[in-house]
Amino acid sequence: MREQAVPHAGTQLIIVAERGDEAAFTQQGLEKLAALELQPVSLAPQNRPAYRYLEGTLGQSSRRAMLGALYDLVLMLFAQFPDPKQQKSKRNTHPSAEEQEARRLLVYIFPWESLRVEHTSALRARLVDLVDDATYKPSTSNQHLAALRGILRAAWEMNLMSTDCYYRAINIKDISGESETAGRSLEDGEIERILAVCISDPTVKGCRDLAILQLLYITGLRRAEVAGLDRDDYSISAQEVKIRRSKRRKGRTVYLKAEGPRQALEAWLGFRGDAPGPLFLHIRRGGHIVWRSVLPPTHSDEEALGQVKETPNLQNLKRKSGRVRAAQERKGEQDGILADDHLSDQAIYNVVVERAAEAGIADLTPHDFRRNHIGDMLTRGIDLSIAQDLAGHANPKTTKNYDPRREMVRADAAAKIDAPCILWQPAHGLCNELSSSKDTYIKSSLPPISEQRSRRVLIIEQDQ
Repeated sequence: MREQAVPHAGTQLIIVAERGDEAAFTQQGLEKLAALELQPVSLAPQNRPAYRYLEGTLGQSSRRAMLGALYDLVLMLFAQFPDPKQQKSKRNTHPSAEEQEARRLLVYIFPWESLRVEHTSALRARLVDLVDDATYKPSTSNQHLAALRGILRAAWEMNLMSTDCYYRAINIKDISGESETAGRSLEDGEIERILAVCISDPTVKGCRDLAILQLLYITGLRRAEVAGLDRDDYSISAQEVKIRRSKRRKGRTVYLKAEGPRQALEAWLGFRGDAPGPLFLHIRRGGHIVWRSVLPPTHSDEEALGQVKETPNLQNLKRKSGRVRAAQERKGEQDGILADDHLSDQAIYNVVVERAAEAGIADLTPHDFRRNHIGDMLTRGIDLSIAQDLAGHANPKTTKNYDPRREMVRADAAAKIDAPCILWQPAHGLCNELSSSKDTYIKSSLPPISEQRSRRVLIIEQDQ
């Protein structure tokens, strides 16, 4: 067993087994639990509320967000949540694979089923403080409360909490308030600059990244949806892409009518080939396309291996023992490859951030492409319901939040309201104290009286 430090705080809270799938609280962790009047419970991983909630009810992208929220709640209960100033300075950093695993294990072994209304009320009060300090937005705090309710519900469904304790614990209101929507739209010339960076990269990675960026721009897909695409999802003849791995498992179809994205995808398929499997693959140094599974899965190993060898630019890793293969999968996930050869959504994020940095564009994320796409549709007069379907939103209010026309209308309305232009004129004594050059500038800047009246200018003279 080895001790794992909680990031930010540095306090040893858990002990992780060498094989990495088991953990227990340290003496310090047990003391903090005792101070909260909580007792750790020894349960099999599949019998823990965190496992049921995170693995059984959430998709991949939601699972990562809610795991981070639950981890923050644990730190708040242990009074180890980082200082807001430190958190802001590290908001763009990502934890290492070891830190992510330590966070996951800490959330898994925490006794959520022992929380009562006094704990949840204290957590809500802490989240309100974070909103007041401008560390969290109201939506972020409410996401934490949603994660808390979700894991408590899982504990209740598993008969680890009584009905009375459960309903009392979740009887906490959301935090009210509005904030600016995160992200931004692309500015003029930014899409051309970031695409030019990919075009100037003569390697196969430049070809793949160009296809990814074009697809993000023209369809507004979520990064997890782009990462989850298969080759069969893209139809060249129909000029459409079917989204099967979507949020809330709700499929839809988007269309590629623009020639630029189609050309970029077809150029990438020239390297990748038409074999079934993920549409976008990981690329090693030297331009080797990594395909770890044996293709096609319906053929024998010998036929599949032979087929992969005949496909250019595809690197196949042969089947090995379970332990070696598991180690390869863990290493692959760190490199942005999932166990089924799909890129992770973090890999898509890295493509956007890295290419934007090469183009000299700051603070650009995959979601900005989505915001830009939805905003363009609404600005061009596309019906809200159609934009909602293409974006894959369950609620039209979500789509409406991307509408830039509200700000445009507000700005136009403000411009229609006029007010008199009032110029301040210094008193005579003050004029004498000013330098001659500045005095001359003030007098010369004032228009004649007749022109002042025609322009609704009011001169206010101040006497000593």
